[in-house]
Amino acid sequence: MTEALLGVFALAMIELSAAIPLGLHLKLHPALLGLAASSGAFLGATLALFLGNGIHRLFFWRRGESGEGGRLSTWLKAKGPWAIGWLGPLLIGPVFAAGLAGSIGL
Repeated sequence: MTEALLGVFALAMIELSAAIPLGLHLKLHPALLGLAASSGAFLGATLALFLGNGIHRLFFWRRGESGEGGRLSTWLKAKGPWAIGWLGPLLIGPVFAAGLAGSIGL
């Protein structure tokens, strides 16, 4: 049972919508499943926010001679909270959406 809880916790750090069916498949009690999945998702989102600067440098923000960011960084800064809030969890998952929001300073 401990292995099942840790598995659900670890998977929820990456993708919450996959961790809940895993917990149901492993026949975990719904209260334990909810606790493990929500705490894993919370920890994953928190880590993604604190690691946002590393993600920022790693991906697509290369500054040219004009000091401006790339096309994607300009679009995200202009549409930032709405684009990431609505499309982020659907397209890239809530943890990565939180990391992206943290990386551009939202």
